[in-house]
Amino acid sequence: MIETQVKKFELHYYFGDDLHQMDAAIRHRCEGELLKILGELSHVLHAPLSIETVAYSEGGLKELYSFAKNNKFLSGLLAGIVSGVLINVISAEITKDKELINLQKQELRLEIELKKQQLYDKKKQINENNNADAVISIQNDLVFILNNDYRVVKARSEFYKNLQNYHRITKFSGQQMDAENTPVSEAKIIERDQFHNFILTTDELPKEFDENAAIELISPVLKKGNYKWRGIYNGEPIDFYMKDSIFKSSVINQQVAFKNGISLQCVLEISKKMNEIGDIYVSNYSVTTIVTYDYAGKKIQTNQGKQYFREKSELASQLNLFEK
Repeated sequence: MIETQVKKFELHYYFGDDLHQMDAAIRHRCEGELLKILGELSHVLHAPLSIETVAYSEGGLKELYSFAKNNKFLSGLLAGIVSGVLINVISAEITKDKELINLQKQELRLEIELKKQQLYDKKKQINENNNADAVISIQNDLVFILNNDYRVVKARSEFYKNLQNYHRITKFSGQQMDAENTPVSEAKIIERDQFHNFILTTDELPKEFDENAAIELISPVLKKGNYKWRGIYNGEPIDFYMKDSIFKSSVINQQVAFKNGISLQCVLEISKKMNEIGDIYVSNYSVTTIVTYDYAGKKIQTNQGKQYFREKSELASQLNLFEK
């Protein structure tokens, strides 16, 4: 079985003074975010990771983490792979909030799922054939997967936000160590003026649009004001804003009367946010355009619906001409 010298990893907080101490709350929060990243890594690997802290030392403040002996995954390779992945992930800058846009691309999600499916075969190659190339490949895949994981992006952002708000810290580094605490790799150092490159400035994700949304109306709002309507979408009750002003006015002015079971075909705007642990949730629904609606047993197409798709078609034609 392939072995590695790496047995531990070190996180080093550098200070601008001679004091070798750190605010306990800041240190606790930073450690919590790193453990979240390690938790996601454990989840992707389908293997429990048991990590122990070692008494920290001075020189700024150095924290050592070692791997408990009951870790059976990949035997002597565990510490090297996991520490290498962690250090690469926490030193990977985001391209500001475009990161959140990229994470939603379907082709990226498919590539991530493929890499996850291939992990089992690569672990098998390492265990059975001592395949060194598989070791490098599995570490690269894990870095790619975690760098494109919402929870990891959020945890990394919160980690550096804590460091940025603690003005004594001048830089931070991660490094692999052997059993005697001797460096096995070069330290990856992040200077203070780089911290902002890791921090998200918004928790809002790009809006999604369902251009063929069907909503069974439960209750419209029959008075002026920015009140939410209620309906059933994809089998679930939702509250939504009616942003189609033409249709909204026709309801308020009683030009369109509704009964139970009336349905709308519409363009639905779906707003999403990321919570404090990186989970994605729908924060708001808005109907921007009514395409058709049922009225007196008939399906009626709206002028604004026709205009929406006409303008979309014209824009697509212009883009095609531009690309040629």
